[in-house]
Amino acid sequence: MNFFAVTTIVYALAFFMPIILQGSLGYSVKKTFLMSAPPACAAVPWVMFCSWAADKWRTRSLFIILNALVGIIGLMIVAYATNGEARYFGIFMGLAGANANIPPALAWQANNIRGQSLRMVASGLQVGFGAVGGIYASTVFMEKDAPAYRTGLWAVTGAQLYLILSTCLMLLHYCRQNKKANRGEIILEGLDSFRYTY
Repeated sequence: MNFFAVTTIVYALAFFMPIILQGSLGYSVKKTFLMSAPPACAAVPWVMFCSWAADKWRTRSLFIILNALVGIIGLMIVAYATNGEARYFGIFMGLAGANANIPPALAWQANNIRGQSLRMVASGLQVGFGAVGGIYASTVFMEKDAPAYRTGLWAVTGAQLYLILSTCLMLLHYCRQNKKANRGEIILEGLDSFRYTY
C-alpha cells in the first residue's frame, strides 16, 4: 500500500506537469513539453544520493519520510504560488521527492522479506499497488479546478501524508520486532540472524 502513495505523486506530476506549466506560464504546447524535461533531469542527482545514502546507512524509512516531505513542499508551492516561476520550482521539488522515494520503497520491501516465492508475490503486489497509484493520480485532477488544480494537489498530498504515517508505523513495528529478536524472544523470518531493515 505504501508504493501506491509513492507512485501517486510520480504519476500526478508526470501526467499533469505539462498542463500546469501551460496554464501557469502561458507557454506554447511545444515549449511546455520541452520545459517538462528539466525537472526530471534535475531530480536525478537527488535520487542517486538518496539511494546511495539509504543503502550505505541501511535505512529506508527515514529517506521515505524525508522525500515525502520534500514532495509535499513542492506540491504546496505548485498549489499556492501565484507566480508561474515559483510553481515551476515547486515541480522541481515535487519531482525530486517523488522520484527519490521509488528506490527506497522498492528496496525496503525486498530487504524485509525472506524466501524467493514470498518475495516474488510481494514484489508483484507492490508493483500492482503502484499501478493503482497511477490510476488514482489520473482521476483527481479535474478541468473545473484549473489552473491551480488544488483539489488534485491536495489529493496527492493526502497520499504523501498517508505514506509518512504508514512508514512511521512500520518503522516502530520493525524496531520492536528487532528488539525482541535481539533479546531472543522471537526468531524473525525463520532465521536467527535476520533483522528487519528500517
